[in-house]
Amino acid sequence: MRQLCTIIMIALLIGCSEKEPTVNVQSDKDLATQQGIDEAIEDIQSGHLRLRIQQAGSITPDEYWMEAITRELGVTFEPYIGDIITDDHRLKVMNAYNQTMYKEFEKKFGKGRFDQISKQAREESIQLRAIEEQSRKYMKLLENKLHQLEQSQPNPNTLTATKTFRHTQKLLTPHYIVTISDNSQEGDVAYDGVQYHGVSRTTGKSITLMGSTYHLHDKQGTPTRFLGYRFVNGDTTYDVLEIDERPRLIVHQNNHTIIDEHGDWVKE
Repeated sequence: MRQLCTIIMIALLIGCSEKEPTVNVQSDKDLATQQGIDEAIEDIQSGHLRLRIQQAGSITPDEYWMEAITRELGVTFEPYIGDIITDDHRLKVMNAYNQTMYKEFEKKFGKGRFDQISKQAREESIQLRAIEEQSRKYMKLLENKLHQLEQSQPNPNTLTATKTFRHTQKLLTPHYIVTISDNSQEGDVAYDGVQYHGVSRTTGKSITLMGSTYHLHDKQGTPTRFLGYRFVNGDTTYDVLEIDERPRLIVHQNNHTIIDEHGDWVKE
């Protein structure tokens, strides 16, 4: 009986010492990483230096940054269409690809060169976006100022109902119709009593002002070259100039130009 128990114990020990056969299973992470590395190496060997970026959903690439990188280093960008954030495999492929490319950049352009260009481009991009935003705000402010100016003017019909002029000419610009009227006589060089009647072709609002001819003057203050007509309304100056090939309407307010349009004289 003791001998039988001994045999059984030996058999159990031998069985426990045998190991399960090893199965070599490569994880998805390893497969994705290797795929990204292989694809990057293939592009590098073909002479294509590029980075992969996502171009979908809420993620939008910085176009100025990409243009600067391409201009300075010749590195292009390949949009990775689709939502890689929810596709773990594609995200790992893209990361491995870009990391492999980055190592090539370090060898080809010098250590830190890509980072330097990238940082400079992003800083310039931020500055440009700030300038664009300021420009949009400034243009909106000018539009509001002009609208307020047009709203504040009295009805021109009450000013001109009993007023008649010997001479009238009409200027048509992209956004305004301007009528210039005066009672000048033959031989007059500089004179007052010129009427400006402007109508916005966009809003229909109008304004009527009185002004004078506008000239250059010599050292003695004598009018010489005729430039056009000038009309002043508080801090706003309206100039109808004839110094270019085509007549020009310019409106200044507080030393800022709010209207600058060329036009043509039209027959009534």
